[in-house]
Amino acid sequence: MIAPSRLVALCAVTFVGAVPCQVNWSLAQPGNAPPPFGGSCWDSQREVLVAFGGEVAGIPVFTMREWDGVSWTDRSPWPRPTPRSRPALAYDEVRGEAVLFGGFPTPVPETWTWDGNVWTQRSPANQPSVRFGAAAAYDPVRDVVVLFGGFVPSGQDTDEVWEWDGVDWSLRTPSGPGPVGRGAHRMVWDGARGACVVVGGFSSPQNTTLADVWQWD
Repeated sequence: MIAPSRLVALCAVTFVGAVPCQVNWSLAQPGNAPPPFGGSCWDSQREVLVAFGGEVAGIPVFTMREWDGVSWTDRSPWPRPTPRSRPALAYDEVRGEAVLFGGFPTPVPETWTWDGNVWTQRSPANQPSVRFGAAAAYDPVRDVVVLFGGFVPSGQDTDEVWEWDGVDWSLRTPSGPGPVGRGAHRMVWDGARGACVVVGGFSSPQNTTLADVWQWD
């Protein structure tokens, strides 16, 4: 017969051993956080989160800050993109630069790249039309930045897929059905499955929030 004290200890060891590894959120509360509705991407070479643009009291700004895991640092390079909210921003790993496109209220389509020191406005032969609320992600298999969707002046939203190769944009034509036009969605690269994943967003024509998930290979 096992003594009561030993039985309690044995049960405790057994119980603890069965508990899965704990994962938790931790609240980071640094000052100087960037404004809402800006674009952001992770610079894997410099290991910082780059944030640009957004809105203050409903007015688009060209605020730029970088997060190193501890604090936000103001960056004030010049030249830089004009004030805008909801731009698409993704980090191009092979070329070592963040790629920014569009935003509100840019009157003409603009493509900018940020190498950690200098913003450069690019002049590609082809590029998407004016839009904001689009999403972008870097595909490391094909070395392109993929841009999908966005709100457009007509109010119809777009379902276009564009790809940036470091020099020019190319409009892709999917071979089958795809997601409806939308803005304010999210897109990330899924390395395990080799595809860009698009999640949710808002459809202006349908006046509804979307909850679908699509993969672009």
